[in-house]
Amino acid sequence: MANQYRQILNALNGQYNQLSAWAFGKTNDEGFDEYVIDYDEYLGVGSGSFSFLNDTLHVNTFSLRKYQERIAAGKMSVEQQKLYSKKDVMQYRFLLGMFSGRLSRKYFRDTFGVNLDTALFKEMTSMKAIGAIKNNPLNPDDLIVTDNGKMMGLLMMKEFYSGMDNVRAQLRKPLKPCDM
Repeated sequence: MANQYRQILNALNGQYNQLSAWAFGKTNDEGFDEYVIDYDEYLGVGSGSFSFLNDTLHVNTFSLRKYQERIAAGKMSVEQQKLYSKKDVMQYRFLLGMFSGRLSRKYFRDTFGVNLDTALFKEMTSMKAIGAIKNNPLNPDDLIVTDNGKMMGLLMMKEFYSGMDNVRAQLRKPLKPCDM
């Protein structure tokens, strides 16, 4: 798989800029719709959408009927929510940093008030050991996510989205025809 990923990167090199582990564009300032990467919080609108606010994942009902009824009654459409610990949120942001190819010690210091190298010691040590990240000699606050690291970010993000698909399937399972 690493060889195939390397072939893709080589084929696109010079023609496209890598915006994330799996997105490429003609310019670096192209709009990139992976809102979860650039913003710590996001609001999903509509049936079955996800929001992440105040360290809590909110999932709107997947039932179109319930969604319409709740909105018409002036109520929230959130059906489930889960509060995440500070460490869980840091691990999630670490994953997104690996995926986007932008990993910053300053971000973790400013956002969470922690030293990234000690707060996520296992994650940092393992990613350094496999050559996925390395220190930026020009700026000690920034880490360089190597091509190997971008591939690791891609694989981890794939697993993350597979998990989200499982959540969607679980929430859709009890729906009846009248909910569609």
